[in-house]
Amino acid sequence: MSIMIHDVSFPLQGHDAAAPVRDRLPLRLIELSGCAIDSRWGGDDMTAPTWRLYFDLDDGAEAWVHGRCTALRAGHLYLVPAWLRWSGRCRRPVRHFNAMFDLPALPRERVMALCREVVPLAAPGDALAGAWMDCAVAQASVAQAGATHIANGHAVVWAALARLFVILGVETDALVPADRHHDFERLRHWVEQRLDQRLPRSALARAAGVSEAELARRCAVALGTSPARWLRDLRVARAAELLRASDVPIETVAEHCGLGDRSRFSKVFARVVGCGPAGFRRRFRG
Repeated sequence: MSIMIHDVSFPLQGHDAAAPVRDRLPLRLIELSGCAIDSRWGGDDMTAPTWRLYFDLDDGAEAWVHGRCTALRAGHLYLVPAWLRWSGRCRRPVRHFNAMFDLPALPRERVMALCREVVPLAAPGDALAGAWMDCAVAQASVAQAGATHIANGHAVVWAALARLFVILGVETDALVPADRHHDFERLRHWVEQRLDQRLPRSALARAAGVSEAELARRCAVALGTSPARWLRDLRVARAAELLRASDVPIETVAEHCGLGDRSRFSKVFARVVGCGPAGFRRRFRG
């Protein structure tokens, strides 16, 4: 479910040629699932490098940000941005449907500037909430999601993102500048195949076909960060996904993601996410 499709081509109506589609904001759908949650759900720090959408069928769950509570009301759709520091509480058993996804083209700094709160997206009676209800019911009727369920999942997640951008008053062009997008997408693909390796700025610059100074300038303009921080956040995001979705030992996760030994990995991960890798795994798998 977490595989993205790139450079799709399709015939244009009334034309013989095929038009390439290169999405400036690629989406990796990591999880689409339903479950029952209770007082064991949540915790004091639920920070993660992934975005989440919550649609509950019962009242009782809460999200706390900066000391303020957002009740996750039944039949309403809420978005929890990546990297947001928040706490979760559940007062009673709740039927809970959620999506977890990544927007890898958006660096941490841009996400944190864009979204600082849990965002209510839809209420009962809204077509978007109705689509999520239909998706939740369909998901509950099968033991394992098939291609149709996954396609529907992508559709409702994209619909939720479209609503988010309307609420925030932003366009994709503002999030990922067009003149730098394809350069960084190619570089990101190159990096993601080599996260287990040492990748100094000189190697990133060679892969991008520019000087180190030009790479730093482009990162600052297009991503709002430095090449080193951008690379570190890619490593941490991959590590978080492995910790959540696999039983791979923490030392092996560190090696796969190029984050050194367990001690260094723990320090870097805690600095970015807010807790160490062992605590993160317990929280999201416990």
